[in-house]
Amino acid sequence: MNANIRRYGWFILGVVLNSFGIALITKAALGTSPISSLPYVLSFAFAPSLGQFTFLVNLLFIAGQALLVGRLVNLCNRRLPLIAAIAGLKG
Repeated sequence: MNANIRRYGWFILGVVLNSFGIALITKAALGTSPISSLPYVLSFAFAPSLGQFTFLVNLLFIAGQALLVGRLVNLCNRRLPLIAAIAGLKG
């Protein structure tokens, strides 16, 4: 249990540092990446800062990925050849 708490702590620290780095790059007028464009626009329209929005959007992406991975695992068990064929066509 203690190892999981440590892992999640490091993970959250990494997301916070990532958000801080994106905010610094944007403030230095170096531009934004496509993944940072949504938090960048939201920071103009609402009160939270760019770093706070980046943190929240990244957490939403992670939650969405967890949901998709759970669904894909179930789907892969039943339709793995179809998924492999689709991935081959799009790759």
